[in-house]
Amino acid sequence: MSTAVQRPELPRQPGSPDQRAEAGDVTRRSSGARRVMTALGVVLAMLLGSVVAVTAPAGADAPSFPVVATVSVQGAFGVAVRPDGLRAYVASFFSSSVSVINTSTNEVVATVAVGDYPQWVAVSADGSRVYVASGDGSVSVINTTTNTSALVGSVDSPAGVAVSPDGSRLYVANSSSDSVSVLNTATNMVVTTVAVGRHPWGVAVSPDGSRVYATNDGGSSVSVLNTATNTVVATVSVDSNPIGVAVSPDGSRVYAASGSGSMSVIDTATNTVVATVLFATNSMGVAASPDGSRVYVTEFGDGVVSVLSVPSSVTAPEAPTSLNATPGDGSVSVSFTAGADGGAAISNYEYQLNGAGSWVALSPAATTSPITISGLTNGTAYTVKLRAVNRAGSGAASDVSGSFTPRTTPSAPTSLNATPGDGSASISFTAGADGGAAISKYQFSTDGGS
Repeated sequence: MSTAVQRPELPRQPGSPDQRAEAGDVTRRSSGARRVMTALGVVLAMLLGSVVAVTAPAGADAPSFPVVATVSVQGAFGVAVRPDGLRAYVASFFSSSVSVINTSTNEVVATVAVGDYPQWVAVSADGSRVYVASGDGSVSVINTTTNTSALVGSVDSPAGVAVSPDGSRLYVANSSSDSVSVLNTATNMVVTTVAVGRHPWGVAVSPDGSRVYATNDGGSSVSVLNTATNTVVATVSVDSNPIGVAVSPDGSRVYAASGSGSMSVIDTATNTVVATVLFATNSMGVAASPDGSRVYVTEFGDGVVSVLSVPSSVTAPEAPTSLNATPGDGSVSVSFTAGADGGAAISNYEYQLNGAGSWVALSPAATTSPITISGLTNGTAYTVKLRAVNRAGSGAASDVSGSFTPRTTPSAPTSLNATPGDGSASISFTAGADGGAAISKYQFSTDGGS
């Protein structure tokens, strides 16, 4: 990859006279279109470019997301991929249509007319329907077999749209009312509305249907919704002006594309950003391929779709094997064979004594065999288990080691009393501490031990 470039300065905030003049007749078409173009005012820096760098939080590894192809789509906005991976659907904002891309050839093979200023698209779990939210307030549905569309209905300032895995619910982000509407797809009626952050744009559902992720353009954050309770359970800070959002097929990552020219990668286990992919133009929509190997990102200013290769997900390490414990004075040295690191460097090991109780992290941290555990009691028998830690968390535990007993040399005898005999002496004494092991014999010296 080439080196990072400075991000372009964003235009003036929406509503300024120069932005209204630039929008022209388009902003006067309808109140819905006016809201769309006003919100987009912060991201219409028309600069050329593609992915230029990947960053990560301090101390973390930055995974690589190289661009492997681009596809031209006028005003490329939202994007979604069919479950079979054969087609990608891209909202063409200025053409009032959705472009259908053959993912094998990365070519547009069909164009489907929808509402004015289409922004976001979502594919049903069975791949038979594509839902499209447009700036004119309409929600359309496309038949993926015939590539024809029909009007579902209208909602308040629709932006992002997503379908639950079972197809029973449609989630629509309402950018003007700072909420997400939950629709019953059988009746096309709103079931409930959930308040989220400022100006939500993108919305995506986790593969198991338990979470909905909504990008808040005005709040530079992603709201995490629990679908069982329809409440916000977490808020993740991301780069400014987050727009599109997608969840990886395994549910481990959330991709949030920002109009400021980046894509934040969120670890769903911790709800933290683990990497940021930088673009030189406005990133809008984002979608993951069914196998998780590709991420499609629309770049509005450049009018292209960038296809990113995704690194393997980091998993917790596999269990260490072949533990061998060598006892010492109040300690034990444990050698072992390390398990696979799960795709990220081992940062430490944890141990558990006697198969019960808490796991304890080594301090200072140790990352290779052997490791030393101190603070043990001489003369007490122990067993130990080990597990490795990487940035995905604690790994699988090893099998239990053999029993070991820390020990040291005995303490000196005291109170010696010598009784002479015929060429001999009988010595009485008080034994010292045995050091954690039975006394096997005593030694003597008649010359001061020299």
